[in-house]
Amino acid sequence: MEPDLFSKYACIEKVVTHSEYDYIYISPHLDDVPLSCGGTICQQKTQGFNILVVTVFAGDPQPPFSPFVQSFHHSWQASKENPYKVRKMEERKAMAVLD
Repeated sequence: MEPDLFSKYACIEKVVTHSEYDYIYISPHLDDVPLSCGGTICQQKTQGFNILVVTVFAGDPQPPFSPFVQSFHHSWQASKENPYKVRKMEERKAMAVLD
């Protein structure tokens, strides 16, 4: 495996080392970690642990969107221009609550 494999990708903002965090959660989608592990994270934070949550599939998709996807956007009451921003804002709020 190439040592700098991830340096090719613009989405990588920082090299994360295990020593910086006591726990690292990998979230496949927005809301997966807050909804599945929120209680555990709250408990770990009250004990002073340093935690990182990485959401993997949370890009900025571009139209055209399928009717199925549009139905979700409608249920989220999202704008037609950037509907995914609603979900990302929800994720940021959830992470703020979890500190």
